[in-house]
Amino acid sequence: VVKLSGARLELDATDTVAIKTRHFDVQASETARLHADGHLTFTSGLDTRVVADGEVHMLGSMIWLN
Repeated sequence: VVKLSGARLELDATDTVAIKTRHFDVQASETARLHADGHLTFTSGLDTRVVADGEVHMLGSMIWLN
């Protein structure tokens, strides 16, 4: 087990950060954010679910459903 802790943890790579694992879990007590200056792609071999206690907002010039 490798455990890192601190007030702030940053990874900075000039090219790629790759993670290969059986399960990947991120938990944030306040806000979780994912940003890309280029394309952002989510893929799944099974169902994909979005669950929110509040509203779900999707903003884009075109939103394709099916």
